[in-house]
Amino acid sequence: MKPTKTNMKNRQSEGIWYLVKDVDKWKLRTHKFHTKSPIEGHPAFWEQIVVPSLARSYKLSEPAARELALHPYGFPRGRVALVDGVLKFYHGNDWQRFISREEIEKCFNPDGGDSQWVFDEHETQIDCFFADYCGEKSSFPQ
Repeated sequence: MKPTKTNMKNRQSEGIWYLVKDVDKWKLRTHKFHTKSPIEGHPAFWEQIVVPSLARSYKLSEPAARELALHPYGFPRGRVALVDGVLKFYHGNDWQRFISREEIEKCFNPDGGDSQWVFDEHETQIDCFFADYCGEKSSFPQ
């Protein structure tokens, strides 16, 4: 699957996003599919972009970074698809404590075109690294 649709008239863009806990705050990481990057989905984006960034921020050892790379579903995430001129934001309903809908939308829909938010169980976080998010002992590698 290689989504590439972009409505350049309104600058709407399909893509994927993660909400990750960096050292001092939660940060939105996005990838728009209209770029020339070969990244096509969450696992590749996680391994190639997000993990190296988090490894630098947390000063992780190489083994810890490799362990982190095995968990592309450990943070809130979503995907954005252009369907009949409407950007649909598919999400796991697990990000609202940390970021507003508008903050995510402006990354993929900066001119405010039509958008719709759709819960998709496939996008739900399935493992967890941070006690302040999960309410349990952190399993984030050090």
